[in-house]
Amino acid sequence: MISIQINQTPVELVARCSVEEALRTVVQTQDGMALAVNGVVVPKSQWHQTLVAHGDELHLFRAVAGG
Repeated sequence: MISIQINQTPVELVARCSVEEALRTVVQTQDGMALAVNGVVVPKSQWHQTLVAHGDELHLFRAVAGG
């Protein structure tokens, strides 16, 4: 079992997977969202290849552009 947190909610995963797959366990759509893993922003283009590890903290938030 892999134990991670997504937005401070504990999540148990059966096996190691990508952050994209892990996020599917808690959200229906990832459109307009940004992600930080252990405090480091991960570009959406890398979500499918970035693997979660035991103890990781994922923070999913709405991406907002401004100026």
